Amino acid sequence: MDKALDEMRGKWLTLLGLKKIGFVIVAVWFVYGLIAWSLYGDLEGKGQFGDMYGALNALFSGLAFAGVIITILLQSKELGLQREELKAQREEMKRFADAQEKSEEALSKQAHSMEVVAKLTIISAKIHAESAIGSKVGATLNGRQENIIDLYAEAEKLIQPETDDN
Repeated sequence: MDKALDEMRGKWLTLLGLKKIGFVIVAVWFVYGLIAWSLYGDLEGKGQFGDMYGALNALFSGLAFAGVIITILLQSKELGLQREELKAQREEMKRFADAQEKSEEALSKQAHSMEVVAKLTIISAKIHAESAIGSKVGATLNGRQENIIDLYAEAEKLIQPETDDN
């Protein structure tokens, strides 16, 4: 925040300084013309004095060149700040992409866990049903026990962690 405030002050002071310089230039130019008009009564003298404006033109040219240099320096500074801003933005985007990736992985794991829980619930219901039917029938319990053992084996496969062969 302080950096931005200092930068704004610097711009304001630079702009204020340029306004002062511009005012001084216009004032000097106006006073220069008044002096020429009041000192030289005849047209020939005013013409010679007008030729002396060449020195003032050189001054204006120098000031214009200084203004161009100041503008280039200010633009260079602004470009540097813009580069820093873009670098910070790229880093923020990278952090955001990493967080998004981690979130996607967590959601994938959660979906897989929910699928396993659903399958285990179905197997549990089948085991319950087989047990209930087997206890009511009684005589054909041997075939039911094999079904229950198969269901338990299927549940064991679901519980064991998967290994990636990729």
